[in-house]
Parts: sequence; C-alpha cells; structure tokens
Amino acid sequence: MDWLERLNQIKSEGGSCVLVSIVLVRGHAPREAGAKMVVSSSDPSSDPSSNMFSSVSGSVGGGNLEQMCIVKARGMLERGGPKTELLTVPLTLKNTGQYGVQCCGGEVTLTLEYLNFSKPQVAIFGAGHVGLALARVLSTLPIEILLVEPAQTRLERRYPDPRPRRGFGDSRAVPSSPGFGLHRFDWLEREVDSLL
Repeated sequence: MDWLERLNQIKSEGGSCVLVSIVLVRGHAPREAGAKMVVSSSDPSSDPSSNMFSSVSGSVGGGNLEQMCIVKARGMLERGGPKTELLTVPLTLKNTGQYGVQCCGGEVTLTLEYLNFSKPQVAIFGAGHVGLALARVLSTLPIEILLVEPAQTRLERRYPDPRPRRGFGDSRAVPSSPGFGLHRFDWLEREVDSLL
C-alpha cells in the first residue's frame, strides 16, 4: 500500500499518524524532495508480531535516515505531538547515526507532521425530549455524540438492544453503574438524512 492510500485509510478509520516528507535536498540523497512516508501506530492488515516496519507506508530513503524518522514519528504518536517537527540530517560518513551511516554526501531536511483524524466527542446528559432533540441536531456534525441518562430504565425502553454495531445504525447503551446508562448516537446520521 502506498503512503497516500494508507493516509486515506487512517483518515477514514479516525486514527492518527505521522506524515514524513523530504522538503529540501542539498547534494546527493537517496530520495528527492517530495518523497513521503506515513508512520502509524498499527496496520490492520499486518501481523502484530511482525517487525516495526509493519506500520510504515512509503519511503524517504531507507537506512539510517528512514529508521531515525520512524523512531521519531513513533515518539510523536505516543506523546500525541508536537504537531510538526523540522529535521535536518547530514548524510555523510562523519554523521554516524544510531542505526548506521548513510554516505550519500548530501543533506536532507524533512518535516514530521502529526495528524489526528479522530472525531471530537460531545456528551449530552439526559435522554428526555430536549436531550434527544439536541442529539438529533448535533448528529449532522462530524462528531461523536454520547448520551448519558441517569434513569437506566428510560434508556432501556428507548434503546433495548445494548449490543454495539458497526457503521450506520450504531447504537450502544452501556450501564456504567446501577441506574446509569450511556448511549452512542452514531446511528442518528441516517435518521437525520431520512428526515431531510
């Protein structure tokens, strides 16, 4: 899978990744300016026991340069940022990296951009007529809506099936303590579309 396909997949899944791009090349380098690589925390198509390259798509040149970028990107993913980091790397025998040397003789400048595609969450407390109306209106936005209802029986009457489902039609009523329920309103997108 190339870097652009992987980036689109991560975006559609609401995940996060680091986009590594070569922005400037001076002298000889293994790749040209514009080369890109996506580093993500996981790749659903790979075996979780495989090596650390399983979550990398694309290439910025291999060797020490690429390994250093992968390690920095993984650190950004673990910390949730910074949003952008600029990195200049000389590719000479004098620059011995942790993962070896690259002796192309030039120098590359790269950007590492942390991208987070997850949806923000909004919690609505109360599943009465006002809470439901508010959930319906908010469901037109690209957010995840959580409806919290202290009267578990009211929630169970309105949403008797607590099993989570995927895609449109998602609903889940989850009691977090006796007499307390939580409902995900992802399914409202379809309901609102049918009303329009």
